[in-house]
Amino acid sequence: MNLTQFSLKNDRTVLALIGILFLFGLQSFVSIPKQQDPGFTIRTAVVSTRFDGASPARVEQLVTKRIEEKVQEMPELQKRKDGIVQQNAQAAKTLVEAEDQILTGLTKNENIAEILEDDELIIVLDESKRTSDEIKVRLK
Repeated sequence: MNLTQFSLKNDRTVLALIGILFLFGLQSFVSIPKQQDPGFTIRTAVVSTRFDGASPARVEQLVTKRIEEKVQEMPELQKRKDGIVQQNAQAAKTLVEAEDQILTGLTKNENIAEILEDDELIIVLDESKRTSDEIKVRLK
């Protein structure tokens, strides 16, 4: 007996197997971890040069291309970028932790009077405000 004949004779069994496989596939798809912000590198720079009397192609050839090449060779730019990325990640982590603490403080208190009297919650709110201000300053 080949697979086709078996499938035709036992159609309910085959449909049940297909359903089970579908459910396992759906469960696998849902449980697979997904990266929200995949890392990718975009290198952009604007080089503006002025060379009176020369054509744009000539300026690009003599000045702009050479500047672009030298800028791309600067390792301190990559170090600076890595430092900024690391600072932003740390700040984001701190803000998420503060958010969790704020939500915990809000949910444990039943009314507004208790929220206003919760010293721990007020301290967390002050720290999160300070952290947010520091991030704004760094991004400027």
